[in-house]
Parts: sequence; C-alpha cells; structure tokens
Amino acid sequence: MVLLPPSRGKATGGTAPSWRDAPPGRFAELDPDRRRVLRALRSAGGPTGLERAPTLRTIERYVGVLFEHLDAASLPRPARSRLERDLIVLSGLWGLVAPSDRIPAYALTMGTVLPPLGRLSGWWRPRLSPVLDNRVRGAVVWDLLSGEYAAAWRSLTRTTYERRITPRIVVEVTRPDGTVGRRVESHHAKAVRGAIARQVLSLGLDDLEGLAGVDPALLLGHEVDLSATTTSGATVTVELVRPLG
Repeated sequence: MVLLPPSRGKATGGTAPSWRDAPPGRFAELDPDRRRVLRALRSAGGPTGLERAPTLRTIERYVGVLFEHLDAASLPRPARSRLERDLIVLSGLWGLVAPSDRIPAYALTMGTVLPPLGRLSGWWRPRLSPVLDNRVRGAVVWDLLSGEYAAAWRSLTRTTYERRITPRIVVEVTRPDGTVGRRVESHHAKAVRGAIARQVLSLGLDDLEGLAGVDPALLLGHEVDLSATTTSGATVTVELVRPLG
C-alpha cells in the first residue's frame, strides 16, 4: 500500500457525473462525514455546489509536484494495476480517496481549522483511522504522507499492518566547523516522495532493500541509507540522503 498526501495544485474543470451522482467510491462509508465537511465549508463562506461540480478521477485531479514525479499516466500496465489497487490519497475534504474515485476541484487542507469541526486532521482522525486500518491490514505500507496528513491517521491497533515504512528526506550539509551533517530537505521532498511512489509501484517493492537497489538518479539523486534506520514497533523510518556535490 502507498499513502500519499494530495497536492495543492488541482486540474480545473472535469466532466459528468458530479460527486453527488457518481457511483460510490472505494471509501463510500465516509460519505456522511464528507457531507459534514462540505456543510461546514459552506457555512464558513467557502464554495457552494461542490457536490454538483464536474469531476475528474483522483489521479487526474492532482497535478502538483509529487504527482508530476509519480507520472501515473506513463506507468507500465502492471504498475498501473498496482496503483489502482494499492494507492490511497488522504484529503482534508474527502478523508480517503482512491485513484479512480471522481472528485471536483477543491481547496482544503488537513491543516485547516474549520468551525465547528476544528482542525481537520484531528477531526478526521477517529473517522478515517478505522477505515484505513481495515484497508492496510496485513500489508506493507509505504507512508509518504507529509506531517499534517500523517496526523490524520492513528492506527487503532499495532497489528493492523505488517510494516509501515516512512522515508525521511534529507540532504548533506557542511557545518560551520567543516564537518558534514544532515538536515531535512523541504524544498524537494514532494518531488522525492513522488519518485519513491513511482519506483514502489513500478517494481512492486515491499522492503527497504529493494528501494536501496534503485538507481539514485531515479530518486532525484537520493540514496537509501540503510544504516540510518530506526524501528518502533512495526514502523520503520529510513533516511534518503542527497550527498554533497
């Protein structure tokens, strides 16, 4: 399973059917919660009529940097099948969406504080966590979520997934004393997450050793440092480092 945040960049327009009229998506049990968010958004002066707006498939709607580097349209056929089956996007408005779910263009993040619901990551957490737990049960999860979206999922049991792999994107830097250290790379992190997702889906990867064998050029110059791995329960955090020079 691959978990991604949405992109702020959205393709405009779309076609029929609207979200209200489309066939139920993969996570239709979240529809009542989605309607609550839509009502709160309207009450806060947000856009009206999103339920009736033209839609696109999720994988076509998101067009930001991460999804550019995932480049789903160019994936080989087996990888596209994995994408349809194994990719889940977390959303401030929709909670969870699958690649083929039809959604309108929207602008709402998990970090938004939306009265009367509060911060959406906290509001969604008890609602989407059991649904996501059920979906990833027994799976290897590539958790490529950014912080505000990771905050929306708190697994209710430690035995839900077999393993949860969380890459930490870092870059080597020269310290004032001349030694080499590492810092979190925020500028290219989205692009690297997209590149990781592409390789995981293309190769059907389910372990860090497989990712470490990928040509760093395909990971935007980042190397998997297996020595910089920490484990907490079933969660494994590994550093992908872009070396100096």
